This record gives sequence, structure tokens and C-alpha cells, in this order.
Amino acid sequence: MTRPLKVFLSHAQADSTSVHALHNRLVADGIDSWLAKEKLVPGQDWEYEIRKAVREADVVIVCLSKHSNKRGYAQKEIRMALDEARMMPEGEIFIIPARLEECKNLESLRKWHWVNLFENGGYEKLMRSLHLRANTVGSVTRTQSNKLRAFEKHIKQSTRDENMAETYQKDNSIDIDGNVSNSVIATGNGNVFNITTQSASQQTGKEKKSLTEKTQRIRVLIEFGEYEKAHQESIDFLYYEKNNSLVSLLASISYALDIGVAQLSNKNLIAIEKRISIAIKDYKIRPTALAVFGCIKYEHPHFFNLLPFTIDTIKEELQKKTFPIEQELLNLIDPTPYELKALGI
Repeated sequence: MTRPLKVFLSHAQADSTSVHALHNRLVADGIDSWLAKEKLVPGQDWEYEIRKAVREADVVIVCLSKHSNKRGYAQKEIRMALDEARMMPEGEIFIIPARLEECKNLESLRKWHWVNLFENGGYEKLMRSLHLRANTVGSVTRTQSNKLRAFEKHIKQSTRDENMAETYQKDNSIDIDGNVSNSVIATGNGNVFNITTQSASQQTGKEKKSLTEKTQRIRVLIEFGEYEKAHQESIDFLYYEKNNSLVSLLASISYALDIGVAQLSNKNLIAIEKRISIAIKDYKIRPTALAVFGCIKYEHPHFFNLLPFTIDTIKEELQKKTFPIEQELLNLIDPTPYELKALGI
């Protein structure tokens, strides 16, 4: 059975009230949040317990404010976290600097990108990082487990409804070919035969529903960090629907995340471009596809690409706002503020 994600909250004494509110919100979202004020009981060796909590944590959130540079035990907690971080594999999420207000980051934490909890959407960005970390350590957050259960329930119910509808139709209808608009219902011996045909609009509606469920499933897999599985399902789908713009974009995103955006080789980038080029042809998806491509290209500015776009030309087109960027899709690749600023988003 999976366990809750363990998070240690480090903060200056002056920020106790704000951090306590953060702790309560994390606990409500299914996080095993460690806060000294809540966890320590009378008689415990508080320094030993803090060291143990940092050592056992999956993530250390360092809460930053204008008080963070002052002397105090929080500085010692940060040093403990830095010692643990040195033993982590390269690229693993462990320390997250979280700014409670507009302030400078600590020099020792500049290696890690911070989150601004005082901005709209800041907490949601923090939760995305925690979801990613939960996936790597085999734990879960309540948001993840609830969303996954709801999604699986929806798929099962949809499949059950479709199977029941198909069974009912087989038991109560006769399939015929040709134009039956002027036909009559045949009766005899007390029985009534309902002669039905499935209209083109019914078929289209069913296909659209199936497509929506498949794309939703791929998006959920990406959100849960199942990048390889999401990419494989995208490719399987594209085998039959080669020019589907949305799935082509999801294939690009999942492929880039599976390898790691910063680690992409020229061969990887060419493969991504081929998929994104399909998405760019769809005027509704085009702005989102260009924004995704721009964020990836930002990490590889010297890549000789097949598509005739630079950061500047992408920015120029995005500023026309011919169609809105689907922010949830763009957020899947977790763009940095620097990337968004470069693209004018």
C-alpha cells in the first residue's frame, strides 16, 4: 500500500503563522507534513527529532521571507537538508525554496527554482512538484489518489453504459442497410419489431466521446508522471489517427518529459518537431503547440531545427493572440518564469 508523501517544513520563527497555515493546507491535501510545532511532544529531544525528520523526508520545503537571513535554528535545518540533497540522484526534487513574500533567495539555495506562494497559482505549482516527487518515491497525495479514482470510475462507468446500450440495441433492433426513411414498423402475433439504424451523427458523437476519454487519460498519465506510458499510448493512438493534432502535441510533451527536457539530444528534438508540426497545422492547437515548442527550444537555443521558428518569431506570433493558449496543457511541461517571459506569455 502506498504511503503519504513526507514533507519537512523549514522556516524562520517569525513566519510561524504563515507556515502553520501552509502545513494545514498540505495535510488537507493528503501530505504527511512535518512541522515542529505540530509534531514535537513534551520530553522529546527536539534536535534529534528534527534531524530524523529531515533525513526521512521526501521533500524539504524551505519557507523564505525577509526574516530568512536572520540567525536561528532554521539555518541549521537548511544545512541538514543540503547534506541530504548531496546524496540524491541528479535532477531529483528534494529541496523546494518557497517564498512567502517578495524577498531574496538564500545563496545556498540558488541551485533550485523557487515557487512564490504569495502569487495566484503558487500553491498549485507547489503541488505539481509534490505530485512529481510522489511518483518517484512511490507515494501519493490525496489529490492524486482522488483524481485517479474518479477518472478510473468515470472510465468504468462509461464502458458499462456503452456495453449496456449495445446489448439493448442488439436485443431490440434489426440492423438493415439502405434508405429506410419511408419504411413502416412491422407487427404480427402481438410482437413489434423496431427497425433502427445508427445515424452518422450518433457515430460521430460516440467517436468524439472515445477521443475525449483517450486524450483525457493521456493527460492524466502525464500529470501523474507516467511519461513513458503516456507516450506509448499516444503513439498507439496515432497509428490509427496519424494527423490528430491534440494527441500529437501530447506525444511531444510526454516524450520530452520522459527523457528530460534539458537532456534532449538533436535526434530527440527532431522527433519532437515532427509531432509538433502536426499540432501547429491546427489553428486551435497552434498557439499552445508553439508555446510548448518555445519552452523546449529555450533549453536548446543552438539546435538546428526543421521548423522555421525562433524564440523571437514564436513570441511575435503568440502576441497576436489568434487563439488562446490552453494553459493546462502548457503547464504539463512546467515552464519556468524565464521561459514564459522570453515567449511573452
